[in-house]
Amino acid sequence: MRKEGTSVQVYHRRVEQCQLFLGYRPYDYDYFGDDINRGYFNWPFMSVMFWGEDPTGQWTLTVTPFGNSIATISGIDFQFYGVSEVPEAVANIPARCHSDCRRGCAREGSNFCDSCVNLRNAYTLECINECPPGYTQRNGYCYDSNHPVEECNSPLKKKDEVLCADAGYTSCCTEENCEVSIESSPISCFCDALCHSYGDCCSDILDIGCTEHNATEPCGILPYIALGVTGGVDTLSVPAFDDGVSEPIDVAFPIGYSIEPFVQVGTNGYFTFDGYDGFFPFPFDKRNKSLVAPFFTNIDISVGVGQIRYEVHRDNTSEVILSQVNQLINNCSEKEFTGNWLLVATWENVSWYRQPTTRSTFQGMLVTDANSSNSYAVFTYYCGDLSHATFASIGFGTEDGLHAAHEATFRGSAHSIACLNQPTSPWVNVVYELTNNENECEVENGGCEQICLDKLYLYECSCPDGSELNSDGRTCSDINECLDSNGGCEHVCNNTKGSYLCSCEEGYALNEDGRTCSITCGGRLTEVSGSFHTPDWPLSYPTEDFVCEWVIDIENTTDSVIEISFNDPYGINGRDTCPTDYVEVLDGVEDHSRSLGKYCFWRKPDPILTSSSRAKVVFQGSDLPRPPTRVGVSIIYHMRQKVNECERDNGGCAHTCQDSLFGYSCHCHEGFTLDSDNHNCSDIDECATDQHGCKHICINTEGSYSCGCSDGYTLNEDGRTCSITCGGRLTEVSGSFHTPDWPLSYPTEDFVCEWVIDIENTTDSVIEISFNMPYGINGRDPCPTDYVEVLDGVEDLSPSLGKHCFWRKPDPILTSSSRAKVVFQGSDLPHPASRVGVSIIYHMRQKGRINLVVVHVNDLILFIFS
Repeated sequence: MRKEGTSVQVYHRRVEQCQLFLGYRPYDYDYFGDDINRGYFNWPFMSVMFWGEDPTGQWTLTVTPFGNSIATISGIDFQFYGVSEVPEAVANIPARCHSDCRRGCAREGSNFCDSCVNLRNAYTLECINECPPGYTQRNGYCYDSNHPVEECNSPLKKKDEVLCADAGYTSCCTEENCEVSIESSPISCFCDALCHSYGDCCSDILDIGCTEHNATEPCGILPYIALGVTGGVDTLSVPAFDDGVSEPIDVAFPIGYSIEPFVQVGTNGYFTFDGYDGFFPFPFDKRNKSLVAPFFTNIDISVGVGQIRYEVHRDNTSEVILSQVNQLINNCSEKEFTGNWLLVATWENVSWYRQPTTRSTFQGMLVTDANSSNSYAVFTYYCGDLSHATFASIGFGTEDGLHAAHEATFRGSAHSIACLNQPTSPWVNVVYELTNNENECEVENGGCEQICLDKLYLYECSCPDGSELNSDGRTCSDINECLDSNGGCEHVCNNTKGSYLCSCEEGYALNEDGRTCSITCGGRLTEVSGSFHTPDWPLSYPTEDFVCEWVIDIENTTDSVIEISFNDPYGINGRDTCPTDYVEVLDGVEDHSRSLGKYCFWRKPDPILTSSSRAKVVFQGSDLPRPPTRVGVSIIYHMRQKVNECERDNGGCAHTCQDSLFGYSCHCHEGFTLDSDNHNCSDIDECATDQHGCKHICINTEGSYSCGCSDGYTLNEDGRTCSITCGGRLTEVSGSFHTPDWPLSYPTEDFVCEWVIDIENTTDSVIEISFNMPYGINGRDPCPTDYVEVLDGVEDLSPSLGKHCFWRKPDPILTSSSRAKVVFQGSDLPHPASRVGVSIIYHMRQKGRINLVVVHVNDLILFIFS
């Protein structure tokens, strides 16, 4: 076999599954100088990965040369081995990796991490946070800045030069450490970072394979296809865009239901057929664009990090490469397909937007056949070559609705797709069929319960309107449309099989649109009893202009009436005079019938009786805003017979019995109140309330009351108020008098009191006038008002014996005869409570010498003359 290498695959076909048993051998090459024809003898193949494998059935050996190699098999021997216990190699895999590991690990310890969170020491392979002094960071590794680095003089080329720096290129680049090139050189050196020594690393067996998007086991293998190594094929590059596409590549490429005239390579990890250059990977089933995405995310190569290269291969220039791709597709799809046009694009060491330290490599291929009627997409990943992206999609979609997305897309860590085949293989292939001309619906309806839709991409089960496809993709379940915005129904949504119906609450009717409702309250009632209510009761009635009219028309009888009662809750949002928002009861069925009551407030009315067996109830609503407590009305009615209970024993009433439509009631005469037994009457003590209206004194009487006045006042004609009536004629030889309300403050109003003392005339008699305490007048100088004056006679022009208008009490006064006049003038001027007016004592005495003895008795002053 040629030195370029040969892939050997062993398949075991069981239960219609294509299972990889032994994959690509990257280390078994025959390279001894120029002797490239020596070949391999007694070449052992071994698998230690499939524990519990059932060896029965048919086995197939496939040998695939690379490049222009020719393979000849001279013999093969199968031997099967088994053990009774789980091997130590499997049992010792650690349950938890070191905290510095970014992904998995081979053993415990940070030097066995698959990749590090931060950096790795190039010599000890330990994960570290930063490079030690004197070390330089390069590609995530720290190595000695002064360590000499040799050029690799061997034809072999190492894959990771940092790992080989300690040993030097010469010792690193030996035939044991080499594999088929995935770069520009035919051979590249491979040393896994998980290995302590290159001998351990390069003697391990690596199995590689591919997975279909919905498969659980690998169905074949295909590593990266090297670009720039096939003669006659140009390798092109996508310009260093942030978001951009390559030049159009002319091809009649079938995808979905259409054939696109060209394709372009997008910087953001996809192939596009219409120049799309977006960066956010919305789900393919929502985009309605033709896209094929090996790893659709926000990639930025404008900063000079990474590159995107692509090549077009045809069967006349790249027969071997097309043969390898076709074989992979046939193995994974189990169909006969021969592609003759292939577009290969590699996103090499690209970084995510604003994350220049990330490095990722992946490859995507589009292939179509000679008739341009079938096409496939193949995506290739190597475990560890993809870094985590915040958002990414893997799959394809077409503008006519066909789509598929890899399950890794939905895990939130799409980069994990690159390691799906571990530990079996570090390689993963995803294969999508972009067209399908078979009609699967012709066989048992494609397994669909209802509708089978044949499409270019396989087929699809569907369901009739009103049903939805279950998670099994085949059976249907009824959709409850009422769960989504109430089915668009304004009131009630009623789910039915495959559909739904709208209906309305009581008091409403369904409109022609089948969804909305209009108020239809009111109606004709002919039963002897019943009930009705406003729309939405007991909730608030609608805020719109509407009128409800209920006509109660029971078979007419001369001795029947209708009793109408109101239920709780009750509430109307009306206004004074009830122009709107009211309920009205009419004593008859005509619009002009007598109104028995119109109510527009929150207080519930008392029961109402009509005069016959016919009535109308009207409710008027409006669009005025109102609180939710205004719930409208709920009414109960029933017919009853007329009876006059007062005709028998006055209905038991003590005073008056009054018959009514409701029955009868007892009433009392004026001045009486009905007792709690609703029959007897008791006198009302009007004087015990503030309702009597008497200005001075209230005197209660049986069934009524009367008013009186204080001394010095007279009852007016209204029988309640009093007027001042002070003064008078005094003819006794002694006596007393005082201003109104004395010893309290005299009234604040304009009034005059005149007392005339006229004792039988004698020529030897005089009158002595004295003032009692308390005494007080609120006068002003020179006493224009609020004063007391004593005249020496009974005429207005009699001489004045003194005019006093201040608070000081005057001394006793003697007249010249037995006749005198005392005048008190009050006013409406405000005065303090101490201005109590005057209290006067008088007596007649003989003319002559007078001996005066003053005696104080309580509040009185007695004058004794001798």
